[in-house]
Amino acid sequence: MVVATDLPEATSGILKAALILIVAILAMGVGMILVKRKSTSKQEEEQSPHVVYSLNDLRRMLARHEITPEEFDKLKDITSTQTRKTGHSDG
Repeated sequence: MVVATDLPEATSGILKAALILIVAILAMGVGMILVKRKSTSKQEEEQSPHVVYSLNDLRRMLARHEITPEEFDKLKDITSTQTRKTGHSDG
């Protein structure tokens, strides 16, 4: 039988259990978000474009008017940045 004086202790126990449950659910949610973020970043890394053209290829394409000077400059910057990241050289 529950007496009026025992009610605060029972309520306190329920509140503690509810608080522990909420913290556990939040921790699991954060863990799931971190795992998803990590797997997504790995997929993006695997799908990231690699250097397709060397600077010599770009120069030839510009000479053949296959790309505009603006496209050449943009592609040259991208290629240079990717080359620096990967450590490859133009030859």
